[in-house]
Amino acid sequence: MDAHTRFVTAFPVKDTTKEEVNPLIQRYVAWAERLCPGCKVQTVFSDVGGELVNDEITNWYQSHGIVHTTTPRNSSRLNMVERTHEMLVGMMKSMMKEAGLPTSFWVDALHYAVYLKNRS
Repeated sequence: MDAHTRFVTAFPVKDTTKEEVNPLIQRYVAWAERLCPGCKVQTVFSDVGGELVNDEITNWYQSHGIVHTTTPRNSSRLNMVERTHEMLVGMMKSMMKEAGLPTSFWVDALHYAVYLKNRS
């Protein structure tokens, strides 16, 4: 979630290992910088999850001039993201149940929930 605009993006993951998450963080930063030519991601906020705080991604942040700040679990900044995550999960479950879709459609439901959130 962009802290300034509250624009939400989602990258579905099969598991939360650093091997899967690190490339997605790098992809997100590249996407955000392409979206705004001349702009640069300066700071990334996250909780202290092992998939988000590891030597590999820390070195990558440093080599790209990005400050990585971890926030306590009860931080208001993190609460905003957690509330949005809960809302998206609720939307996904509701849409899939109402449509009678199997859980294998969760990625499609997630993308649609994000689409709706960004337009509300």
